[in-house]
Amino acid sequence: MNNLSPRTLIVDGDYFLHRVMHVPDLANMHNSKGDRTGGVFGMLQTLYETLKRFPGVRKCIVAFDTGHSARRLALFPEYKANRKVVKEGREAEEAERKQIFKYQKDVCMSALPYFGCRLAVLPCKEGDDILGWYARTLKEDLVIATEDKDLLQLVSRNVGVWQPIKGNFVSIENFREIAGCVKPLFLVRKAILGDPSDNIDGVKGAGKTTVDRLMATATDFLVQRRANTGRELLALACASQASTDTRNRKRYAEIAESNDAIVRNMRLMDVRIEDFTAEEEQKLHATLDSGAGIFQEMNAMGFLDEMEFRQLKTVWDQFSRPFRLLG
Repeated sequence: MNNLSPRTLIVDGDYFLHRVMHVPDLANMHNSKGDRTGGVFGMLQTLYETLKRFPGVRKCIVAFDTGHSARRLALFPEYKANRKVVKEGREAEEAERKQIFKYQKDVCMSALPYFGCRLAVLPCKEGDDILGWYARTLKEDLVIATEDKDLLQLVSRNVGVWQPIKGNFVSIENFREIAGCVKPLFLVRKAILGDPSDNIDGVKGAGKTTVDRLMATATDFLVQRRANTGRELLALACASQASTDTRNRKRYAEIAESNDAIVRNMRLMDVRIEDFTAEEEQKLHATLDSGAGIFQEMNAMGFLDEMEFRQLKTVWDQFSRPFRLLG
């Protein structure tokens, strides 16, 4: 199923950190100073396990968010606006959560280079778009490590997605089995359903079951090459489904009539079309230089002491092995 031989690993830093921070055994982990450290520990542990899973990797690039995409905000000013809303009475709790995350993110960004990892960070850019840039720019096999289903859109003949918590490796060969639709329809499906976490509304009344039936029909038409454009394909599939699934005829009509909103949603969700300046691209290319990732053993061990990660020091020879191969 996995025909790739990746030598480059690209990591979705923010998503990794968010997920491991909420693992029960790590959520309240802290050092003797009272600093929360579970997210940092989880990040290192997950990187170690991922590098073990892909022993041929020699470059590990970790991308982090620094803000929201100006392109998306111009297209849809309410993009991610829901993340600013805090339930009444939860202000202090939310402020503390953000502070804990920011602290651990800053620690990760400072320390990961000690372990041979390269940082890909640009002002006012989302990490997902940086991952998209590498996926479309690098002409080699690479693996993207993330649990974010949105990034399955980057799977191709030379790009796979590793989901470390689920233990899934998503390639072009098993894409439909894991993603629930064929690759050309992935963003179409997501755009119809919407993404509440990013404040992107889907088509009203279009639930997962209805959309999956529509995607199955669209896939048949796609194979038969019955349409020349995505808009035409969707209209054709909606008309076909409406004629056979008469109970949901109104829903299919609403989907067909919502084409403009669906196209907008696709542009909001697409991480392959972000514009980068020449200077930004130069910085991203610089992370690929041979000297950008060097394992720094003394600094790495000193960091483990500072964080009080004694359990990692007791297995240092084994734990450090995959990081030593980075360069």
